[in-house]
Amino acid sequence: MLCHSSESTCADSAVANAVVVPVNSEERALYCVEETLKWSTDDTVLLSQCVDGQWTTPEATCSTAREPVACDSPFPRPNSTEEPTEIRHETSKAVIAVYYSCSSPGAWLSGAHGRVSQCHNGQWTPVHDICDSVCSIPRDCYEVADLGFNTTDLYIIVPDGESYENSVEVLCELEATAEKAEGRWTTALWLAKADPTHTSEEFEDGFGTPAFNSSLSFAIGVSNLTKLHYTPQLEERPLVYQYVITLASGEVHHATYTSVMIDDDEFFSMLYAEGYHGDAGDYLLHCNPIGPMAAESWGSCPLITNGELSWGTLENIASIQLRVRPKFYDTATSCPALSISEVEWPLWNNTEVDIPISRGHGSVITYECIGEYMLEGAEGGQRSARGALLCTSNGVWNASVTLPCKLTCPPGFFKSGNKKACYKFLTSASTFGLESAALQ
Repeated sequence: MLCHSSESTCADSAVANAVVVPVNSEERALYCVEETLKWSTDDTVLLSQCVDGQWTTPEATCSTAREPVACDSPFPRPNSTEEPTEIRHETSKAVIAVYYSCSSPGAWLSGAHGRVSQCHNGQWTPVHDICDSVCSIPRDCYEVADLGFNTTDLYIIVPDGESYENSVEVLCELEATAEKAEGRWTTALWLAKADPTHTSEEFEDGFGTPAFNSSLSFAIGVSNLTKLHYTPQLEERPLVYQYVITLASGEVHHATYTSVMIDDDEFFSMLYAEGYHGDAGDYLLHCNPIGPMAAESWGSCPLITNGELSWGTLENIASIQLRVRPKFYDTATSCPALSISEVEWPLWNNTEVDIPISRGHGSVITYECIGEYMLEGAEGGQRSARGALLCTSNGVWNASVTLPCKLTCPPGFFKSGNKKACYKFLTSASTFGLESAALQ
């Protein structure tokens, strides 16, 4: 037995009656010491792999006669392979086999580390495999879409981008439609009314089985979510957070924050949450999420209160979904958040706004002021009672708007103390009392 030095993670070990030739850090070639013998599998060379710190050992033995006939023709060269490694017999120095590796970043279609062509009875054996482009490991649903997938389904992601051992099954909403708000969403959290009780450890590590419109809660875990906030080089990678709140009646509200960052400290602290867009109310502005993770949410912004799902003034919530995607993709496909539309406006400020979940190019926000003399706009500027804003193909809104609507009295009139009516003080007597005064 002869054994050549190796830099493998497996320690060198002898194989009875065989010569060991390292061909890469995780694989080695084995051939019989006696040149007139080959393995009982009829192979001149066998491969051994490093698995869990140990080399695999062939069950074959060096017991079959071999006619040492040299191969005169050049050995084959499969496409997209690196310079091959020649395996020469220690005795005759003849090339008895050639080991092939795929050129980076390719990989053998079979998943093998490498392939061997052997000199058998004067002929080179063919390599029944091809080098193909290796698929990158998707870290989130944005990268799943980059692989060509475009439908809502369950997919496997690796948030740290390093090892499939850290893989997570997630719900991806990939359709680039207005209904899906341009898609590529990774569902990080799904809270169901019927299943609100889970521990802080579960919210940190993840729990449940992802499913669309699930009656049970599930989460990928804030530890995995935080990994999506950083590149493999540990640079900050802000995400867009979109909360989709469904009421028991079936009515759906939404709240999007276009720039959110989580610290990778042990508390998973939220550093900032900016750029509100939605019709559910800017809950995070009112409650202040900045600070450590607290079970299902951050800071003083719980999504579960007294066993019930909660979001601002909304009541009887059936489910809350938190889905995320990279800010850079959102910026490229959508207009900026305008931070308008509060769920309370129709009751408090006589303002109606129809604000879609999508801010994608072509999206339209409409508004209307309710009541006489109620107008949108800044004091002293252009005012309007109704209108529409279009997200243009350049990624900007075609107009600006100042909401909520406010009472705007005509020249010569004054606002009442409660700012709900306009009054004018007359300096002359009215011939017919209130009726003629009103006409003035």
